[in-house]
Amino acid sequence: MIPKQLVTPKSRVTTLFSDMTIRQAIERMNKSRFQMVPVLEKDSGRYLYSLAASDVLKHIVTAGSYEKSLDNPISSIPIDRLIIPATNDISMEMLVDLLANQNYVPIVDNGGIFGGIITRKNALYHLIKTEEEEENA
Repeated sequence: MIPKQLVTPKSRVTTLFSDMTIRQAIERMNKSRFQMVPVLEKDSGRYLYSLAASDVLKHIVTAGSYEKSLDNPISSIPIDRLIIPATNDISMEMLVDLLANQNYVPIVDNGGIFGGIITRKNALYHLIKTEEEEENA
């Protein structure tokens, strides 16, 4: 089980909703300055996938018209990279394996409801702190 202090709670995570337009997603992503954000189902709060700024850009270029594509839903954007979520009971070993291949791990409950994220940075700091504490004990 992972320590609670590793999880950035959903209230502090920039998210998108699956029914947003590309225009709304661009505005939110630009304001937060994050390159990839979780996409949630609006009514349930269930984690669906993560959308990267590069996915948005590719979609706009492929559509051939910036203005025409802005009113499309973000659900029309194909994603290049699957960001795998985990539950609170993931082992540190499995968490590290996931973080080796993705910048963050979305944390969900058993029903898939989004609860927050664990970033690679937070996990690294936690592991370093744990190692130092064990050396000093």
